[in-house]
Amino acid sequence: MHLEQYEPQASWRSSIWMFVAGTAVGAVAALLMAPATGRDSREYVRRRSREVADDVSAQADKLASAVKWGQDQATSAMHGAVDSAKAVYNKAKSFREGDIAEQMATASSSQSASSPRPTPARPMGS
Repeated sequence: MHLEQYEPQASWRSSIWMFVAGTAVGAVAALLMAPATGRDSREYVRRRSREVADDVSAQADKLASAVKWGQDQATSAMHGAVDSAKAVYNKAKSFREGDIAEQMATASSSQSASSPRPTPARPMGS
């Protein structure tokens, strides 16, 4: 049989079951060949599992704290960005309204004045 013609027939589920079975066989072999008694081995497994559980709990607390800090930082940054955007919008709006008011004032003053605006006299230079 050539390698080019080989197609694996096993599904991923059977691969997982084979991995679990191999792990179980390895664990049993390790316990049978261990220099400690069964009671000592069980106590060691209990102690190590408690230690691992405590470590996982501590890491979960650190992770939760980091996520909370990140969430607070993101919220603070978002509020700052929103406040800045509102300030810029209001400034642009007041500038625009000021231009419109200025144009209206200029238009009303030009309609009311019938004569053109006098120009200042230029100083005579020597």
